[in-house]
This record gives sequence, structure tokens and C-alpha cells, in this order.
Amino acid sequence: MSGTEPPDRLEAARQELSGRGYLAGGLPAPPASPWVVAVRLALAGAALAVVLAAAEVGFGGQPATTVFPVAVAFLPAAVLLVAVGYGLCRWLAWGMLRLGGEPEAVATAGAVLVGAAVVALLAAMGRPAVPGLATIPGVAGGLALALVGMRWMRRHLLARFSYPAAAGRRQPVTGAALLAVVAMGVLGVLVLAQRQDEASPEVAASFPQPHGRVAVVAVDGLAREDLEAAAGLTGLAGLREATLWGWAPMEVPQPPLPVVFWTTLACGVPPALHGITVLEEVRLFGLQDGVPLSPVGRAAIVPLWQGVGAARVVARPATVRHRPTFWEMASRAGVPVTVGGWWGSWPVRRVLGEVASERAWLGGDGGTDAVTPGLAGTVASVWGAGHPDPAAASDRLALAVTERVAAAASPHLLAVAMPALDIQRRAHPRATPWELAQLQLPHLEALEGVLTRLVEAGSTVWLVGAPWHGGTGFVAVSGAPAGRYEPCVAEAVAATVLDALGLPIPLALPAPRRDLSGVGGPILGAVDYGPPPPPLAAPSPRGQQVQRELLRNLGYLQ
Repeated sequence: MSGTEPPDRLEAARQELSGRGYLAGGLPAPPASPWVVAVRLALAGAALAVVLAAAEVGFGGQPATTVFPVAVAFLPAAVLLVAVGYGLCRWLAWGMLRLGGEPEAVATAGAVLVGAAVVALLAAMGRPAVPGLATIPGVAGGLALALVGMRWMRRHLLARFSYPAAAGRRQPVTGAALLAVVAMGVLGVLVLAQRQDEASPEVAASFPQPHGRVAVVAVDGLAREDLEAAAGLTGLAGLREATLWGWAPMEVPQPPLPVVFWTTLACGVPPALHGITVLEEVRLFGLQDGVPLSPVGRAAIVPLWQGVGAARVVARPATVRHRPTFWEMASRAGVPVTVGGWWGSWPVRRVLGEVASERAWLGGDGGTDAVTPGLAGTVASVWGAGHPDPAAASDRLALAVTERVAAAASPHLLAVAMPALDIQRRAHPRATPWELAQLQLPHLEALEGVLTRLVEAGSTVWLVGAPWHGGTGFVAVSGAPAGRYEPCVAEAVAATVLDALGLPIPLALPAPRRDLSGVGGPILGAVDYGPPPPPLAAPSPRGQQVQRELLRNLGYLQ
């Protein structure tokens, strides 16, 4: 070997360095100073906070005014998450490098980890409760942030490795890119996530003369199998008669959330349109509008801000409901209505008739937001007699309201809820079947009394059972010939009830189930019944807090 030739080991080292890119030319770019890195991480945290806020607002169909306070609430957790993620990426990168990893491959792996973390965070927020255009800002902003974060992390790691491949290239304007993500999220939410009911005008329509008496009895915790077993075991004539009504299976949603199902049934549209998706909301920084948060949002926001008094978790009232219920539509058409304890009826709204919301039904609240004046005395007398529990009180109220309706003139519409069976099951999750049957027997007797009295009064009774603990959901109609019919969707009940009263069906609702109702003649043309009527009074913050504690004690909140 001549003196001008490099030794074999030096040549092998040169080839190794060349293969790894260290001899590509140019000097390695110096790593950014810690202050510059800190500023960039803070910008990334702010961008992540805005993206998460856009996702919360868009996925939940909330008004655009909530995006700023939600972003501020997300900010501490987002900055902490970015800082921890940055440290974890650096630690993993140096570990992989010591194990012989190629710098390019290590930097790319760190970038992929960043992108996957952002996408996984958005996915963990759950399926959008209100899908549509409003979800675009959160999804698009999240993807853009993931791409920007991946690019920056890769270049940053290569610079930390003193890798020449990062030299001589135009550095990305990371700050400007992150600001663009922030702007896109804010502007997108402002444009796309407006409340759809704000511009809904009152409608003026003429309706035909209504006729008939219809009662909808909503029973939580009752499956078709339970009804048939109870009729055989208890010997109650009213329940045995109900098993002979024509009935149709009805699917109930999972996970079980009664307020969503019963509002869907009452409005005739899915949650994406009526807007009721949760039982709780978070009030941030003393603002009037609450926000329903995903599990990710609650974990990131509530512990910190609740500790300093800037966040309160309260029950979510139905003021956010966008569509009218079947009793509100019937009231607008001139039908007197009575509503008792229906999930999603709080706060009570102006109707032709009387309403006792679930707030009065389960908690005995006699405030103007919980019950109309005509039923306030009934609520007070039931709850003032012997301090009943919510299950027993709901039965007594249902019986009292049924007697009131039985004496009312025709036409009339009753919507009454009987949640006692479900309350007992939630209160005694480890009870044996025999023990549970003994606990539920008084409530089955109350149900039998309600059904019998309504049939005697000449009402067509729609019995709807929603089993939240297994079994077949169903709807049974007192006037339908015996037998099992084709499955019925919850959205079809509202139009069918209005059709049975001789009223036009609402626009964009499913066709009425005349095979169950037995109504003949042509179906009246669809009309727009307008938005929900205004509430009699706004729920008080104290009432929302008490209602949340009540729902938690009853087992509806975890």
C-alpha cells in the first residue's frame, strides 16, 4: 500500500460516514438556543389548545362564542403535553442513536411519533355528537398541526445530532405555520359552528281541527321480556292486557343515556339535529354558556380550573335543544297537552297545557323553570308527603297526572315518564333477580294503574319500554291488533302521534307508522312547526348544581 492511499480502516470509516450523510457537504446547522426552542414549544402548545377547542366545539355543535374560553382552558394542559412529548422524543431519539440507529431514521421516527400523538389525541375525543361541517376545523387543524409538528421535530433532531443533511436548507417558518393553524381553527369554528336554531323564525300555519286522546308512557328499564314476565308473575290484569297489544321492537342506543333517546323519540330527529347529547356541561370562567366536554377535555380542563374556582360541572338543561317535541308541536296546533317527567323537558317551555320537568319529577323542585303553575301544587303535595324517594315520587306523580288527564276533555295529549324501574336497578346493581323483583313490584303496580286508567278514559296508549340493562326495547299500542310488527325506529313516534291526533306530520320526519296507529285516510301534507317555544324561566346555577348531584346519586352519572 502506497503512502498516499488511506488505510483500509480509514476508508471504511469514510464510506460509513458518507453513507450516513455526514460527508454530504456543508456545515451542520447549529442547534437552536433553549429560549428559541421554548418559544416554539409554547407556540405549539397554543396551537394544540386551539385545535382541541375547535374539535370540542365542532364535535359537540356548540356556539362559536365558546371556542375562545375553551382554548384558554386547554392552554396549560396543552403546553405541558407538548413539553412532555418533546422531552420524550429527545430521550427516545438519543437512546435509538446509541443503539446504532441511523440519524435520518431516528429523526423520522421522532417525527412520526409526534404526528401519531396528535392524531391519537383527536381520536380519543370520541365520535362527533353532531357530525357535519362544524367538525372540519378540528380535524383539518389537527392534521395540519400534526404535519407541522412532524416536520419541525425531524429538523430539530437532525440539528441536535449535528447532521449535515439539515444544513443548507431553508428552515421552515414554524411560528408562522403554527399561527396559520390557530387562525384556521378560530375562523373555521366561527363560520361553521354557529347555532342552527338562532335564526329559526316563528312560523304561522293553519292546522285542522285535532281530535282524539293520545297518551305516550315512557318507561325506563322495561324490556319486552320484562313486561311479559311481570304479567305472568304478578297477575296484574293491566299488564297482562298490555302484552296483548300490537307491538314492535325498538332499538335503544348504547351506551345508555336516557335523555338522548327520549329526546330523539320526542323530536323525531337524531341527536345530530336536536342537539341533546349529554347530561352535564362545564361552565368556564363564570360565563353563562356551558360546554359539554369529551373525556379528553374533562381530564385536561376540569381538575385544574375547578381547583381554582374557574370551572363548574353542572347539569345541562335542554335550552340547547334545536327541534320541538311532539307535545310542543301539538300545542302549537291547538291540542292541550300534559307532560310529566320527560327526560329533556327541563326547563319547562310555554305550551298550551302543563309541564312538570324531570327536575320536578325526580327532585321535587317547584321553581318556575321546573314546573308550570298548574302542576306545581301536585309536585309539592307528592314530595311533601312523607319525604318519598325519587322512584316512589315519580310513580305517585304519574298516577296523579293520569287522573288529571282522565278527567280532561278531548282532544288531549299526555306524555309521562316512569323511570322508577330503572332507578331501582341502578341503585341495587348486585341484587339477585328475586330481590330485584321484590323492589320493582310496587313500581309495576303503579305502571299497571296508569295504563288501566288511561285505557278506561278512552286514550290510545303508546307504551314505550327502554331497557338500559339488556333486553328488547319496544313500543306497544293499545289500539293495535295483537301481534309483533316490523321494528319501529324512535324517530317515527313523533309523527305517528301527531297523525293520530289528526294533525299534519312535521317536515323531514319519518312517515307515521299507521300499521300501529290504525289511522286511515290520506296523510296530511307535511308542515313546518317552527322552533321550540321559549322557556318560562332560565335555570338557576344553583338548580343546575343540585340537579347534577341528584343525577349522580341516582346512578345516571359516573
